[in-house]
Amino acid sequence: MLNGFPLINHINIKIMIYNSWDFALFSANIHHFFPHTPWDAHKKIYEQWTEYHKPKFIKSDHIWDLNELLPFIVKQPTILCLFHLGYHAQIPAVLANRNIQFDILIDRNVYELQKNQIKEMKSKLLDQDSFRFLFSDDPQVLIKARSTLNQGRHLLIFADGNSGTIKDTSNNRVEVLFCGNKIKVRKGIAVLSYLLKIPIIPLTHMNRNNTWKIICGNIISPNIFKTGKEYVVFAMQDLYRFLELQIVDDPYKWESWNYFHELGCIEIGMETYIGKDYRKIEDSWLLLKLNGITGYFDRKNYCFIYLS
Repeated sequence: MLNGFPLINHINIKIMIYNSWDFALFSANIHHFFPHTPWDAHKKIYEQWTEYHKPKFIKSDHIWDLNELLPFIVKQPTILCLFHLGYHAQIPAVLANRNIQFDILIDRNVYELQKNQIKEMKSKLLDQDSFRFLFSDDPQVLIKARSTLNQGRHLLIFADGNSGTIKDTSNNRVEVLFCGNKIKVRKGIAVLSYLLKIPIIPLTHMNRNNTWKIICGNIISPNIFKTGKEYVVFAMQDLYRFLELQIVDDPYKWESWNYFHELGCIEIGMETYIGKDYRKIEDSWLLLKLNGITGYFDRKNYCFIYLS
């Protein structure tokens, strides 16, 4: 058995990969945001994505260039926003090794999953207190974040993580445009920025001549906005516009495609239908199993069609 499917002689392993739920949901999300991309092209994007996001050592052996970032962070504490764009897990150690002091606001479950790697990485730092962790589900996270900034330290947050301190409701999210669609994202980063009156700096990275370079987006500042509501919408839209620019030509660079639907950013309901209601197999359908029952997953509409 492979991914729940019996091995059949005339179906090779590669075809089986494309009849997996991992690929199916990845493909459905790619179509949702890039509907003009041909279905057949999804396979190549998935192969690129799989290769690019193979597990990496958190400790980086590469040369990193921080020259673009450094002038912006010497003046005052800031919120540094990373995205899941490939080598993101290495950047905290890179910053720490340049004597940049910061605390990471992180989802507790993510921390527990990577705790051993994080401990190993910190053990190799010259200053093991260069960064600490704040947990996004901590009711006192705002107080702790203010303390961090009062100490002259920065806050580092993954902007596309979409975890938070309290139960997820519509009041905790704001609607922004992303790759031609409206999505609802957590607004905590912008709220922190507004309440604490500190700017946000979105960051990405790219390889130039065998050197990894940290690239800064436009600084997002709350100082010119009269109301928090206005600023929150502007700031979160700017963050996701920055992310969009990083992936619009190379969507494989974003790690989150195969679980984006689980973050609550888009509203989809997995519906099921009986196959007799359908007369034609569409290009968007993939043969899969759901709860042991064979059927077709319609990637265009996020629905499962049982074979009758």
